[in-house]
Amino acid sequence: MPVQPLRGGCSAAGSGPLTDHVAAPTCRFGAGVGEATGSDGSLTAALDAIDAGALWQIADRLPKSDEARAATGRAAREFARPRLRAGLLQPAGGELVRQGRARWQLSRTDSATLELPEGYEETLPAALDAAVADVPDTEPLRQLLAPQDLSPPPTPPSPSPSSSFWIGPEPPWHD
Repeated sequence: MPVQPLRGGCSAAGSGPLTDHVAAPTCRFGAGVGEATGSDGSLTAALDAIDAGALWQIADRLPKSDEARAATGRAAREFARPRLRAGLLQPAGGELVRQGRARWQLSRTDSATLELPEGYEETLPAALDAAVADVPDTEPLRQLLAPQDLSPPPTPPSPSPSSSFWIGPEPPWHD
């Protein structure tokens, strides 16, 4: 299922502290996706690139510590995995907010936190882990982010008098 393209908000400077806080890591991740794939760096482009086998090419373009730069093989992948996961979390959370299914909870004493819909506290981390696994699977994340119809189901029409029926003993007006 397609996910709406989500730009990193890189031009959002000056929009406010929360926007700037969220946009910075997303910009770095989106830029890494764009450099690795020649794409717009959107969430959809990232998921498509991961499906095409470009996960570690994206990881190579993300900021690294000296220790991570020196690592090779499995150790390098383990250093990269949290950055990839965090890079996907930012636009995924933004997509959920855009769809109205999540919201930012502000605090005077702590950092803002993303308030997720019921059940997403378990499924979103699992979907992110699957997307950055040694054999990546983006389908769980795509399913979580697929737009959902949040409107209430239509109300069935009232039965017409000719289609009504009585359940139970015979009605008192029955002859």
